[in-house]
Order: sequence, then C-alpha cells, then structure tokens
Amino acid sequence: MKKNFRTKNFRRRFISLLGFQFKVFLPSLCLSLMKQDIYPEKIKKISKEESDTLFNSYDFKRLEMYAQNLVDYHLVIDLVPDIARLYYSNKLGEEFNVSLVQSAILLGVGLQKKSVEELEKELQLPPNQLLAMFNKVIKKFISLLEEIQISQIDKMLFKPDSEMKKDQDKMQPLKQSLEEELKEASDKVIEQELERKKQLLDVDLKQYEIKGSEKEWTDALKLPVSGYVTVKRMNEKKSVDVESHFEISNNKNDNFDKPDRKKDEIVWSKINLLI
Repeated sequence: MKKNFRTKNFRRRFISLLGFQFKVFLPSLCLSLMKQDIYPEKIKKISKEESDTLFNSYDFKRLEMYAQNLVDYHLVIDLVPDIARLYYSNKLGEEFNVSLVQSAILLGVGLQKKSVEELEKELQLPPNQLLAMFNKVIKKFISLLEEIQISQIDKMLFKPDSEMKKDQDKMQPLKQSLEEELKEASDKVIEQELERKKQLLDVDLKQYEIKGSEKEWTDALKLPVSGYVTVKRMNEKKSVDVESHFEISNNKNDNFDKPDRKKDEIVWSKINLLI
C-alpha cells in the first residue's frame, strides 16, 4: 500500500511539474517515466458533478465546434490542460483509449503547454497530421462527456429496485376513489343550487302583486260590441271664459282707426299759405 501511495504521489507531483522545470523534457521521456506496470493503478471515471465543475455548457459547445472543424484549435486550447490532467490521473475510465502519439500530443499541449510548432519538431510530424490526431482526442473526450450525462439521466429516471421499493413504501392509497370524489363534488354542487333556488322562493313577492279580483279583471277585459275598449273619463274639464287677446287689442285700438279732422284742416291751411 505504501509503495502504491508513493507511486500516486510521484505521478501527481510529476504532472504538476511538467509545466515548469520538466517542460524541457521530450514527451516520449515523460511518458516512459510515468509508465509503470509493477503497481497498476485503478482507473476511475469522473462523475457528472466533477465534470460540471471543470466544464460548463459553453465549454462543451466550444469542444463540439472544434470537433466539427468549425473553429480553430486556439478556441479550445485553454481546456486541454484539464483534459490532460484527468487522463494522466486515471479519471477518464478504461473506455478512453488513445494511441501513443495521441497521448504524447495531449501531454505536450496540455501538461507541458508547448506550442504546435514545438511539438512538430519533437515528434517529427507534419502540422496537419498532428492537428488531425489532436482533433480525434477531443472527439473521444466529447463522447465520454456525453456518456457521463446519459448515465446520470438514466440514474434519475430508472432507479434501482431497492430505491424504488423505498419510494413505494412511502406511497399511501387514496382515502376514496376518483368516482367517489367526483360524485361527492357533484352532490355538493346540486345542494348549493337547490339552496340558491330556495332563497329565491322565500323572497316577498307581495310588492309585485296585481290588485283586482278575478271578476273585475274579467269584466275589464271583455270587449264591447263595437270592438273597442273605452275608458271612462273621471273628471271633465270646466270651460273657462277667457277674454281673447285679440279682442282686447282691437278694443284698445279703436281710437286709432278714426281720422282726426281738425289736424288735417290745420295742415292744409299751412300749405295754402305757402303757395
């Protein structure tokens, strides 16, 4: 156990120092130093919570765009160190298998943080081939993240039998069936409607009562021989003699109709003198 612990501790510290003093080492030398079969380590797979802490939805979108050759590798270069650290810490599972050259590229770019031009010289690969192999590594990592997300959804939707049994034990049957509940609600509505009608019938309707006996209404509705209904006049208007306005005015203006002879004679005498 102590030797295994020392091996893990050496790997952890060596991975951290690859970005500093050990940056001058060739990727092939670094791989040979980390490779040991005497004390094999357990390979685990990161959980959904761990992947979410390292990579958000925007990071995942960037990786997808690079895998589809929609963007340049510079857009995802900041995510490569986390991917390389997970891989060399044995946290990407046994399904994440890469070739020796791909692991060297992942180590050089992600842990030693070397440029593509530097790796071209050290690995003696043309740039297009190097980037093509790097793209394949990113595609495998995307597939791994998708698999982790799908397994998490399966756990949420399809629980183990033991957990389902616990949930079933918590479930209690309903006190009444659906039909009984609907019938109870229907009876309640009918009862409320009857109560409302009863309140309407209890209203005092005497204020709307039409006066008169049946005989009076029968006599009133009988048509006379002429076929017309006549209404007897209760009060006759008294005739009032009012002096006509025109008659008064005529009487007052009687004096104006008579000519004044004296005034006419005086006027004519003045006219004769002037002539």
